[in-house]
Amino acid sequence: MEEEERRLLEILKLTERLFSVTTHKEMVDAILQRASTVLGCRVCLISLQKGKLVIENGIPFCGHGIGETVSQKKGEKFLKGVIDDGHIVTVSDPLDDKRVDYLKSLVDRLHISSIIFSPLHCAKRENLGILVFDALQGKKFSREDIKFVKMISHIAALAIQREAREQKEKMEILRNERMVTLGVSSAAMSHTVRNVLTPIGGFALRIVKLLPSDDSTQINFKDIEALKRYAGAIYSDVKKLEKITYGVLNYSKPEVHLQKCSLNLLLAEEIGKMKMVHKDIAFKSKFDERLSLVNFMIDEGRFLCCIDDLIRNAIEARATSIFLRTKLSKLACTISIVDNGDGIDPQIIDDVFAPFMTSKINGNGLGLANVKAVVEAHNGEITVKSEAGRTVFSIKIFLPSLNPVR
Repeated sequence: MEEEERRLLEILKLTERLFSVTTHKEMVDAILQRASTVLGCRVCLISLQKGKLVIENGIPFCGHGIGETVSQKKGEKFLKGVIDDGHIVTVSDPLDDKRVDYLKSLVDRLHISSIIFSPLHCAKRENLGILVFDALQGKKFSREDIKFVKMISHIAALAIQREAREQKEKMEILRNERMVTLGVSSAAMSHTVRNVLTPIGGFALRIVKLLPSDDSTQINFKDIEALKRYAGAIYSDVKKLEKITYGVLNYSKPEVHLQKCSLNLLLAEEIGKMKMVHKDIAFKSKFDERLSLVNFMIDEGRFLCCIDDLIRNAIEARATSIFLRTKLSKLACTISIVDNGDGIDPQIIDDVFAPFMTSKINGNGLGLANVKAVVEAHNGEITVKSEAGRTVFSIKIFLPSLNPVR
């Protein structure tokens, strides 16, 4: 009776904890830690992401293949069958059970003696994933254990469903805010486009005047040179319009294609390239070595464009020194870019990430707006502090955009 009361108390603590978590990683950690405590075993969460099974996290941390996608050879068919069926599956003898042949080497190495597969479903029978419990050293799961597995799985499914719904609502609000901002900024955009179209019209008219009115008239050499200049000017302004259009589309709905990479290595390579291009700038860097132990889930191309934009802004602000550093905390990874340039005008710094906000003569005001949009698409945020001689852009990417290196 005392053991049952202890387990019920742990489940009550889990329920209370889930009401106070602020990130997806905190939620998953709370579920797995309490599950491991209640059942006294190894446990991992395999989540269903866009039709694929991904080993999201586990207790203890090692030996689960965290961050890996479950393949056909690693039990994908069996696990999806359990999830679709919706019923708990208990494997009492994993060494001889054909259903878990794919786990034999792990079972033998860790002396796993019993396994429970508990599918996670929401109220509408939507498949969310599966919790896997491993008993070790000859222990077998009892009926009482299975009762608590059901409790934990039900609580986990409700928490994951709620978090997914809140995340979806958050992204919808964020997208609506962007669209409202674009609407508010439509006058500024119209002004920008008009400023580009006016010279295009002027150059086009000059070309028309230089062209002969009939086929018999030849164009002289000076006119040909002028036509080339006017056509080149039109082409240049058309490219400006393309850039503005592309920027607006990216800002309203940025798309990112996430993949694993080493953040420190990625940024080190980029700084190396910058040193070769901008030899008059003193580039320095300091990378948190702990980041070498994890893979960062990002869209490399889009993310590096953000870093390049921030560095280019520093150079345009007459910076002679640029310092890039990374730091890993419990909940996030922070990338800071510090420069000694002129700084940002205090009158516009509060709106520096708003579209069409720029102090540059030839700027379109979408650079930092797009940087912010891409960072937010990576489950992050960007902030800036600036004064004359020191500007700091800080990009904070919240977990679970990190996965341990395997």
